[in-house]
Amino acid sequence: MSAPGTALDRAIDRVLAVAGDADGVERSAGLLVFQRILLLHLAVRTGFEKFPFERGMPELPLVLAAVFATCLAATFARRLVPVAIAGALCGMLALLHATFPKTSNHFFLELWVLLLSLVIGGDREGEAPVLLAALRFSIAILLFYTGVQKLLYGTYFHGQYLLVEMALKPPFAAVLGWTLPADELARVSAELPDHVGAGPYRTDAPLLLMASNAVYLFELAIPGALLWRRTRAPAVVAVGVFVFAIQSGATELFFGALLVHGVMPFWPRDLPRRDWPVFVGFDLLLIGLELWTPWRFV
Repeated sequence: MSAPGTALDRAIDRVLAVAGDADGVERSAGLLVFQRILLLHLAVRTGFEKFPFERGMPELPLVLAAVFATCLAATFARRLVPVAIAGALCGMLALLHATFPKTSNHFFLELWVLLLSLVIGGDREGEAPVLLAALRFSIAILLFYTGVQKLLYGTYFHGQYLLVEMALKPPFAAVLGWTLPADELARVSAELPDHVGAGPYRTDAPLLLMASNAVYLFELAIPGALLWRRTRAPAVVAVGVFVFAIQSGATELFFGALLVHGVMPFWPRDLPRRDWPVFVGFDLLLIGLELWTPWRFV
């Protein structure tokens, strides 16, 4: 007769193995760098008020940016990492209170990653593989759900969502305008969706329809490629290309940076540990773009 819990343990091991590594690479140091980059991202994004603040003192964005920066600094003392993650979670709860009900969707991804990091840990023996698997499953489920959400809304089938974005955001129209006939692009750009009867915001242009429907198809398919070991590396690269293609027009660079950072744990090697200067440099680039360009990034 098997010992109590043995069958459950084996089932949990099988689930974790789906998102695990076959080579047994030690990931605790890389996961710590992953957490540090997230804290840097939060400090930068909050400092530039990239959240829809509804209440609180005017200085709250800078206060929260200082909280996240302090938590980031604390992670360089390994024994303070749990305290730093807990402090960042408190900052996120304050941010939730200040932005509700207009809290952005990707806020909850950041909150969830911090919660996983606090509850599971990642530094002690046996914690890193569990945290890594939990992060990978979370990102895969999120991407799949965004594809399902687009299917349910139905605003990508005939290009409706992209057309509205092109009408509202000139950079988006500059990137995707070549997929529409010139007269249709002019019509869409001239009719802002600010009153009943504007539009119609749907098209039969083949190139735009291909681009529009490819968005949700990609989000439905890429989670499987990220989880399957043989396709993880090209899937990570594909997500990077996908994010660049979309966000270059949408100018939602902070969200794009978060998504690219979120898929880095899928990379077969311990990439964040080796290449963390790339991510730090990208956040510094976002700071520069925000300070010295007329565009407003979100």
